[in-house]
Amino acid sequence: MAIPMSLLAIFLVLLGSGPEGQVHGRYEAVTESEYGIEVTLAEGGKAEFVFRSWQPVTGASDYEERLVGAWSLEGEVLDVSLKPYGSVRYEVSPCLSYEEFGGSGCSFGLRPLSSSLSEDYGLQRFGLWRADTLKVGP
Repeated sequence: MAIPMSLLAIFLVLLGSGPEGQVHGRYEAVTESEYGIEVTLAEGGKAEFVFRSWQPVTGASDYEERLVGAWSLEGEVLDVSLKPYGSVRYEVSPCLSYEEFGGSGCSFGLRPLSSSLSEDYGLQRFGLWRADTLKVGP
């Protein structure tokens, strides 16, 4: 049985589209506090990290800091350079578990491997899930 060329072409494109074809996008950490991390990985290799904190009752913003840098991918390892602040390394996971925040299931995300930034940022502790696939709550 011969495989039509159009199906073969689609298969070859899908076969070649590893994490590098999926990694760009917006990511969020899920925390149990009044602190948030949002990361945007642009297709051209630009990275932006936004760290926010807010008041628990009013939701009024206390703090916001933005760090900009560049990302690169080698295999399943994502490296982000945020010069002059340091660098962060993640494992790209097609199914990062929601257990970290008490949920069930998983979705595409970044599992922290290492960070040379201050522990105050939380980058050593919090995984990041792609915002368009993240499912929080029931």
